[in-house]
Amino acid sequence: MEPKTLRRRPPLRGPFSDGKFLAPANRDAFLAATADRILAFNTTCATPAARFVGPALDIEPPAQPVWKTATPAAKRTLLEDYLAACTALRAHLDAHGGRDLAISAALAYWLDRLPPEGSIGWTSAADRDDWFARLGRAVASISLMACERPRPAVILDAAAWELAHFPGRTVIALRAAERAAGRP
Repeated sequence: MEPKTLRRRPPLRGPFSDGKFLAPANRDAFLAATADRILAFNTTCATPAARFVGPALDIEPPAQPVWKTATPAAKRTLLEDYLAACTALRAHLDAHGGRDLAISAALAYWLDRLPPEGSIGWTSAADRDDWFARLGRAVASISLMACERPRPAVILDAAAWELAHFPGRTVIALRAAERAAGRP
């Protein structure tokens, strides 16, 4: 039996895809939802194979309404809030018997772009590299959302920086069903 992930349990998606948990004021509710949903569930399982392997966070900062009108500096702050949420979740899991749970985080493939190409207020390549290194201490893997890219070579090019530099596992997310059905 393959271990469960949060992506397979629709009732558990809400707390892990709601951008309100990026705000520091909502962080305690986010951590409580984690304890109630994942840790409590895992304690009821007779075997490790029946347990969740970890939360899949789908709270991408660029998907939040405030991102659309944010300045580059504000976008950088939103990424710090995201990192703080991931770091707090890692610490919470570690402190409450979930050290073995791997966190996965969905990210836009273009977050690594420096100005002027990118719209995030990275102050330098070192600033960007440090953010991704700190994220790698909190999450085991990232899923890059490259769904709108048309060809494998273009997708791999878009994810090249993360594939080369992110310290954890990098997964590239696609919408294969749409492609198979002939939709662009």
